[in-house]
Parts: sequence; C-alpha cells; structure tokens
Amino acid sequence: MPERYESKWWTALGLFLAVCPLIGASVPVAPTPAIAPVTTAVVEETDVIKETVETVRARLDIDPVRYLGHIAFLAHDELKGRGTGSKGIDLAAGYIAGQFAAAGLEPGGPGGTYLQHFPVVGGKVLDATFLSIDGREEAPKLARDFSVFGFSGEGDYAGDVVFVGYGITDADRGHDDYADVDVDGRVALMLRREPPDWNDGSGPSVNAHFATKVALAASHGASAVLIVNQDPGEDGIDGLMRFRGGGDAEEVPALHVRRALVDEWLTKAGMPSLVALQWFLDHGFGPVSTPIPSTHLK
Repeated sequence: MPERYESKWWTALGLFLAVCPLIGASVPVAPTPAIAPVTTAVVEETDVIKETVETVRARLDIDPVRYLGHIAFLAHDELKGRGTGSKGIDLAAGYIAGQFAAAGLEPGGPGGTYLQHFPVVGGKVLDATFLSIDGREEAPKLARDFSVFGFSGEGDYAGDVVFVGYGITDADRGHDDYADVDVDGRVALMLRREPPDWNDGSGPSVNAHFATKVALAASHGASAVLIVNQDPGEDGIDGLMRFRGGGDAEEVPALHVRRALVDEWLTKAGMPSLVALQWFLDHGFGPVSTPIPSTHLK
C-alpha cells in the first residue's frame, strides 16, 4: 500500500521557464523600450505597439533552435517525467542551474546556489503491495489487474466482497446502495461515478467523487474499497488510474480494479455480469447490492 514520505524539490524549473528566452538570446546592454498598455480607448496605438514588440524581439535575437534544445532536454524520456524526488528532477535541476550560470545570472539560493529546498508530501506504492483472492491460482498483478489510488489508506485488510452498486447514499433521490447489505469488516466493491441520468448538465455530483465513495464505505465499516469502471462501451477501454501520491489519505485501503477481474468473480458466483448490474442501476431497478459468494480478498 502507499507509504507517505517527505522529499525536496526546487523552484529553479519555474524560474528557468520564465527566463528561457533570455538564455537562448543575446541580450543587449541598451534598455528595452517600454510597451504601453492596450485599452479600447487607444486602439489607434495598435500599430505603434506592434512595432515596439517587433523591436524588442529583434533586440533579444532569440534563437529558436537553442530554445528548442532546452525544451528537448527537459522533456527527454530519460528524465522520466521529472517526478518529485526522482533522479529525473535532479538532472533537470542541475541542467537548469548550469544554464543560469552560463547566462550570467547571480545565484539567489542558499550557499551560492540556484536551488531553494522545500518539503513536499508524497507517497509511493510499496513493493510488498499485493491482492490475493482465495481459490485463485494466479494472484492479480499490480498495474495490470489493479492499481492503488493515491489517496488510499495504508495497512493490511481481508474480507468477503460485497457489491454495493455505485456506493451512493442520496436521500433526495431516495437511493441507498447500503440499505440492505452489511459491509462491516468486508470489502466494498462499487462502480465508478454515478448513473448517467443523474447528471443535469452541470457535471457529476459529489456522489461521483472518489473521496465521497470511499469515506461512505469506511463509515459503514468496510475494511477496504474496490472501485471498478463503468461499462466502457464500444471502445472497450478499461484503464486504471495511475498512482499519484500526496494529500490526505482515506481511512481504508482503496484500489482500482479491472472489469475482467470482477466479472471473473461474478461468473464464478453465478451472478449477472457487471454490464447487467449497471444496466439495472442505470434504469432505476436498483439498488442491486449483494455479497459475492465465495470471494474473499486480502
């Protein structure tokens, strides 16, 4: 499960992007002419302003090839996205600091450097993270069959699986997926988002939020939460959320699981498929919450 940690990052990247045009340019000593603000009352000055901007660009003599070279380095695959606390961000910081020095910028960081350290709360998925299903020879594989949400709680869990529809309680709609089931000490399995016709055009309601679903399941005593995507339709894409550590963690472990894995459990238990269960819910025939027999996870 996720492990919380504290790492360091640098402000150099933001500064570099701000002054990147200067690094790729030959900056003259002569002062740059001021550019007057544009308002509707001075539309006639548009040509003058345009000419001034072109003059500034000419004086800076920006080299697009050199500029692109900086971007190509920072976006290179070897930097692997420059994630916080990674080797890639260290390489990027060193490169940027070197370019600052080459451009003649005076360092403003401690110890005569261009770096400013500050704490960042993050997280990572431990190598020991696993999902085990009683009676299944091959254990589901992390990142292939399931992923860990960045807001997941830490720790071990075990319990029988209970399908709780969309995992929603909404008094105004008279809908409660927990009305006829007990998830205390069990693993709550739920569909992502909410019934499509609940969206009035203003976007998903708070019921569809991951945090709402997980917190509600935890309040009912669930030992863990599994969330599975809605029917992907014709494209068949059933993607898993990437782990993004940081922020507040929920009380219980929370995983994102593949539809194929859940349908395997349903078939083994002689139950309707995920497509069928979602159809019942989306057409007002729910709740359809029920334990999934002989499905015990840890």
